Amino acid sequence: MEAAVCAHFHWTREYLLWGVSWQNVQMMLIDMPTPVYDEDDSYVDGDDPEALAAYINML
Repeated sequence: MEAAVCAHFHWTREYLLWGVSWQNVQMMLIDMPTPVYDEDDSYVDGDDPEALAAYINML
């Protein structure tokens, strides 16, 4: 997981271990947006209210 975090944020391993608190890293990861896919594995645009409403109604 360290490598994925470092690659995503363009950090060195040293910075991840000693330069930023682990609690902050966890909050950053939790707050990251996640893509939403419908039944056909097609991406649902969360910024489009109509597409999002259609997805919610599908559930």
